[in-house]
Amino acid sequence: MNKFNPILLIAVPQLVDPYFKRSVILILQHNKEGAFGLVLNQSTNFSLREFSHNQSLVCHPNFYNQPVLRGGPVEPYRGFILHNQKTLVEKQEIIPGFYVSGSNESLTALLSEGDHELRFLLGYAGWNGSQLEKEMADGSWIATQVDTKYIFYKNPEDLWDATLHDMGVDPISLAQGTGIH
Repeated sequence: MNKFNPILLIAVPQLVDPYFKRSVILILQHNKEGAFGLVLNQSTNFSLREFSHNQSLVCHPNFYNQPVLRGGPVEPYRGFILHNQKTLVEKQEIIPGFYVSGSNESLTALLSEGDHELRFLLGYAGWNGSQLEKEMADGSWIATQVDTKYIFYKNPEDLWDATLHDMGVDPISLAQGTGIH
């Protein structure tokens, strides 16, 4: 089983690519072949309740109003679940006590119980070879350590502002620069 060494990437204000504008990405894998991550703060236009109903899945009321997140532009119909359910069999630990799963069986089990936290994301963000390193060198991203409060942040749409604020970075101060603070 792979062990993750995750980081958070926060897009600088100048990054206007519609897929990544004001995004916060949980990078799960990064090596010489490329990088793989999940966007944590881009909601789709449907809730877990609607998604569950359309997929004939049971959804616990605790998750009814939670948005399905757009994890990135690659394979937009592939699902990923971020959660803190340690008893689930199919999972990979991201950081102590927080996991990622990807099977339909895991989603079914996690949605039906309401005693844990979860985020369901469709798609992922991916970079080839040294593409992410080039973007970092160009100043498109700010990297920081993963804090568990960001994985299950209550209002995903506010996560970009919150991560920068917690780092002591004023987004306005980045607007004229290169993204390096």
